[in-house]
Amino acid sequence: MKKIPLTKNKFAVIDDEDYHYLSRFNWFVADDGTGHLHARRKIKIDEYIGMEVMIIPPKSYSNIQHKNKDTLDYRKNNLIYESYSVKRHRADKQKGKTSSKYKGVCRYKTGHKKGKPWSACIYKKIDGKLKRFHLGYFANENEAAIVYNEKALELYGELAYQNKI
Repeated sequence: MKKIPLTKNKFAVIDDEDYHYLSRFNWFVADDGTGHLHARRKIKIDEYIGMEVMIIPPKSYSNIQHKNKDTLDYRKNNLIYESYSVKRHRADKQKGKTSSKYKGVCRYKTGHKKGKPWSACIYKKIDGKLKRFHLGYFANENEAAIVYNEKALELYGELAYQNKI
């Protein structure tokens, strides 16, 4: 493992075998608008390329993502191809969009079973169609988040988003 210096006193972590090639370029750190930092280099006026594309070229209809969510870790064992639906699943919960602090959990104001105001659900694209899995009603938010985490592991394996409970 080696480090390549970026701007703003940041470093990109890469495999030893990629160092000779990648260290020839001037790299900078760029924020993607969500607070995640990425290593980029300029290739033309107003045209940039990410370090991940120089390590493993993208396949069509997929994105290269970081397994451990450290967006400055460019070791090959940390880079994976993801479909758009998996990328959306792995994204952090959007703040202020639901009544719960957990992804996949929401509070039901009406129509809930007595004493169980929390609901959990998860989505996955199967055979080209988005399928919704309703996971049940729960007495508290934490129970619903635990069930969501279990179903996420079943559906997405090691790429599953896990709520921190």
